[in-house]
Amino acid sequence: RLVAYYTSAVSDGTLDIGVLRSQLQALLPDYMVP
Repeated sequence: RLVAYYTSAVSDGTLDIGVLRSQLQALLPDYMVP
């Protein structure tokens, strides 16, 4: 089941998982960040 998706504002489309995870941890409760 799809619960979220990611789109990039940068044209190269690269994703740094560490940056994404740290931003999510700042915004979401611990149980919502894998």
